[in-house]
Amino acid sequence: MEICSNKTNYNMKKINSSLIVEKLNNPTFSNLTNSSTKIIDMHTHTNYSDGVLSPQELIALAIAKNIGTIAITDHNTIEGIKTINRSNKLIKDSSIKIINGIEISAKANKGKMHILGYGFDSVSYTHLRAHETKANL
Repeated sequence: MEICSNKTNYNMKKINSSLIVEKLNNPTFSNLTNSSTKIIDMHTHTNYSDGVLSPQELIALAIAKNIGTIAITDHNTIEGIKTINRSNKLIKDSSIKIINGIEISAKANKGKMHILGYGFDSVSYTHLRAHETKANL
C-alpha cells in the first residue's frame, strides 16, 4: 500500500487471470475495485512507523479496495499488528487475510538494507529482539 509515500513506483504485476499484486495508491487501482479479481498487498505501513493510517483504518481501506490479503510490515516494530482485533466484525465479514509482517532495517557493507519478514507471532518477534539486544552488548 505504501500510503505513506507519494514517490512510490506504481507497479502492477499480473500473476494469472485472477490474481494481481499492486500498490493500493496506484492511479489505475480504481479500475479493479469493482471486479472479482483478488488483490494482495505484501508491503504496507501503518502510523506505527511511517504510514498515515492506523492498522484498523488501513485494513478498512484494504477491504474497501477489494484486497484479499494484506501484510502489515511496519519498520522495526510489530506494535501495530498487536492492536488488530481479528475477531472484529468488519474483518470477519470481509474474509480478508492479514499476515503479520515487519520491515527490519539492517546494516550492510554499503549503507543499509530493509528485510521483509512474514508470518511470525509476537513470541517469535520477542525472541528475535532478545537475541538482537544480546548481540549488541
